[in-house]
Amino acid sequence: MNSSLIHKIAVWVTSVILTYGGLTGCGSLELKDNTAELNGVKVTLENAEITEKNDYGVSFFDFRVSIDNLSGTGIMEVGYDLHILDGDGAELWVFSPRYYGETEAIPAGGHMDFDLDGYRRKLDGEPKAVSVSIRSVLTEEELPPVVLPEKGQLLIEAGGITAADFNSNPPSEIRIGIDQGGYLREAVFTEENGLAEASSLLKDIRIGDEVDTFVTDNYNYIILSWEDGSWKGFSLNLHNYEVSTGHNTWHYYELEGLGGLLSFADPYLEEVEYESGGGS
Repeated sequence: MNSSLIHKIAVWVTSVILTYGGLTGCGSLELKDNTAELNGVKVTLENAEITEKNDYGVSFFDFRVSIDNLSGTGIMEVGYDLHILDGDGAELWVFSPRYYGETEAIPAGGHMDFDLDGYRRKLDGEPKAVSVSIRSVLTEEELPPVVLPEKGQLLIEAGGITAADFNSNPPSEIRIGIDQGGYLREAVFTEENGLAEASSLLKDIRIGDEVDTFVTDNYNYIILSWEDGSWKGFSLNLHNYEVSTGHNTWHYYELEGLGGLLSFADPYLEEVEYESGGGS
């Protein structure tokens, strides 16, 4: 497996009895119930620790995970759930990660290791244990092809919304989030508050070149919502469109025209707190 893919691939996994050290809530995590098997695939959590807990109460996690293909065929996707529990067994958080090989299967009998650094969450309680279960396994033949954005394509079309549909059924709300190092601000546009101009700027944004640049702790987003309760989100790493093909395999694309939307949103940004507790 090439080093670039190893660097990008990661798995949401955790474990267990918290050993405090350094900052409050930081330290190594003792492993417990750290393996799961399904259809000839085994996932193992090799190491876990909390490296930091910031002023906003957000904990940062580092993990090391391995996947073993014990079956007789190449495996392209493994989906599994990780239930983070407190000392009483109450669920604090459910991760629903997915390994996705993209163009490279885990061969029959193959073994892969992954380092996962800097994942974060604000929890209502202290993590003490983890249970791991595999929910799905797909072989090379079963996995559908990935469709990635093309240069020059409209951002909304890359997200599955045609320009005609956007114009005939525009969103009732546009939410822009700027999250830098755990400090989250949002601008919310509605019919009474700048929605028309935000929509006009958004629908002209186009996909640019694919890039390798990744900026740590700059996880931004654009969320469109409609009155029927449906929504569509676009993930940004700083100012680049971020597309996941699973298991933390990412593609990054420059966005032409994004600057105008961000400049318009800037005076509307207000600080918000992270949602804590359950959810994935």
